[in-house]
Amino acid sequence: MYCSDCGLKVLGSLEAKGAYNNYFNNTVNVKFGDFENTYLWNSSLTEGTNIIGGSYIGGNYWAKPDGTGFSQTAIDANGDGIADSAYAISEKNYDYLPLTAKYNPVLPAFDFTANVTSGTAPLVVLFTYTGTGETPTSWLWNFGDGITSKHAQTATHTFTKTGTYNVTLTVTNAAGSNSVSKPGYITVTATSSAEKPVADFYSPEAEKVLSGINDQGIFENEVISFFDNSTGSPSSWLWDFGDGNTSTEKNPTHAYGKIGGYTVNLTVKNAAGSDSISKYGYVLMGIMDEAATPAYFSSDVTSGKVPLTVTFVDDLDAELPNYPIWREWDFGDGVIQTYMVDANDSATPYATHVYEKPGKYTVSLYMDNRGGKSIITKYNYITVTAPEAQVADFSANVTSGAAPLVVLFTDTGTVEAPTSWFWDFGDGINSKHAMNATHTFTKPGTYAISLNVENAAGKSTVTKPDYIVVTDPAVTSSSGGSSHSSSGSSSGGGGGSPEPAKNVEVKELSQTFITNGKEVKFDFSKNATCVVYVSFDAKRTLGKTTTVTEMLKEKSSLVSELPSGEVYKSFNVWVGNGGVASSKNIENPAVCFKVEKDWIQDKKVDQSSITLNSYSEDKWGQLPVSLLKEDDKYLYFTAETPEFSSFAITGKAKSTLGEAETGVKLESETRMVNETDAGSKGPEAEQETDPKESASAPGFEMLYGLAGLLAVFLYRRR
Repeated sequence: MYCSDCGLKVLGSLEAKGAYNNYFNNTVNVKFGDFENTYLWNSSLTEGTNIIGGSYIGGNYWAKPDGTGFSQTAIDANGDGIADSAYAISEKNYDYLPLTAKYNPVLPAFDFTANVTSGTAPLVVLFTYTGTGETPTSWLWNFGDGITSKHAQTATHTFTKTGTYNVTLTVTNAAGSNSVSKPGYITVTATSSAEKPVADFYSPEAEKVLSGINDQGIFENEVISFFDNSTGSPSSWLWDFGDGNTSTEKNPTHAYGKIGGYTVNLTVKNAAGSDSISKYGYVLMGIMDEAATPAYFSSDVTSGKVPLTVTFVDDLDAELPNYPIWREWDFGDGVIQTYMVDANDSATPYATHVYEKPGKYTVSLYMDNRGGKSIITKYNYITVTAPEAQVADFSANVTSGAAPLVVLFTDTGTVEAPTSWFWDFGDGINSKHAMNATHTFTKPGTYAISLNVENAAGKSTVTKPDYIVVTDPAVTSSSGGSSHSSSGSSSGGGGGSPEPAKNVEVKELSQTFITNGKEVKFDFSKNATCVVYVSFDAKRTLGKTTTVTEMLKEKSSLVSELPSGEVYKSFNVWVGNGGVASSKNIENPAVCFKVEKDWIQDKKVDQSSITLNSYSEDKWGQLPVSLLKEDDKYLYFTAETPEFSSFAITGKAKSTLGEAETGVKLESETRMVNETDAGSKGPEAEQETDPKESASAPGFEMLYGLAGLLAVFLYRRR
């Protein structure tokens, strides 16, 4: 009807089947009369050119002159021209398939970088594209030396000649091409003709002690000289005197503050490269009257936590006539051990010491044998650290969401060798002896979580107040309006999963609209998992919703253990975001799954024992199943489930099932149902034998067993 202040006015008295594939562009697009009926504002999704040139016919295009109309701002993540969420025209009227504007590509905005921009030839440079926004379809690099590279988002190029080079990158997408050029970006110079140095040095004072010329030896705090004797014209020097002190002078001097044997290192550099030399036990202090030599020792460990026990051993051969007659160990923490030899027995080459405090310790060994004296010092040889604090801690994969909210808690504490865990979920439910725990919060509220971890040293407890926030699903879920998540999914969500990706063998997604009062079925037509479909009856309109099935490599990380029996497959089912598949939103949930006949045969599984197990509240529960149909490869079953979460398909081997007293195994019947009544359960008859009658009738057991055999034979011939 004509309307001067709107696009379309609908009177309550009018009877209309609906309006779709229209273009609305008004400040107010639709008004209703005094009495508002419910009308259909979209057709079913059909291939064809719609009113704005899109590929699908569905609902209407809702625009406003100022560009803020629903169709002008709605998200269309898959680019099919249909918005990811429904449009609420009023409280009673919805367009469930609103159209969106056609995709218009734009030129890419970008830049590029290089890991180096100058150096000697040949110079290898890695160029990296750093664009933002829409990804280009091709890249063309021009390196300025007559060489180009196509179709590479990053490019590596070697500049073989000296010079300065302009580098240009041209990128292309559906909107066209764009270029960035950097003049003089790469500078290549000639290779240096300098000779790589060879490190060497000497100290006159140290050399005299080693040769036995200096009878007095080197005293504590005596200044001695070091001279660079390197070739190749070094331009820099780095001296390490072996006692924690260094120098960058060419010819430094140094005074040692404590008797010992010190290893000296020198590193020299120039434009052509670098070289290092190390002289073990070069400066020997505390030895006089004769030539000295370095000693050698090692230890079983060089680092650890307090208290740290270290066993040191003298690595020299103690053969006559040069076996040691005296050893002195200085452990660097104020403790010195001395071993003397009286006769021809060598002192023990071992020394054991316990470090009681954290720190770095310098260890020295002094030796005297009948062939001379030895000494060596190893600076900061032993590193002792404080023990880590025994602190309990945990994390959760989610901390908020709508009820029922499934949360995976993970122990992240530093308690060593824990022996037990006790989780308190704040809702009156506890879990014992599980390092990682999965819990379902069924009621809205704010929950404090506590974890108590115990080991041989004691207990550690952590409590996190208000850690989990559970909301009412009626508040969290949209009623079909224009709200949507940042990922572009509808109010039904995208099917988020707490299962670690590394445990998922394969997953499949299915998407459909959820409308109040309608039966909803998510078909998994790619047959990627063992799930054929999931279904339920909708109690609320939730819009476009995604359901995810995950077939797992191992047991789900959300369960503590697998159910009993032969396990065929473990899988998860997630319907929308947390809280969508609650009893307030859906009813009569069901799962259809398939089992390979080859598995049944290989595992010798009794077909009638196949069942679907559902994990809830830290335990498994068996769900009654009905055989839906079969083909050459699979048996297809359906099962009603109280919720969608973690499942496991199991069966029992025939050898493990109970047998009748006659020794003959009686197989129970698996009921066949049609597709149309897959959800019905039907009555199950059960017969019992009065034990008194059985006892009073001799031979009755045998007759009953024969009757059972006859029943099985007749059943199998049907």
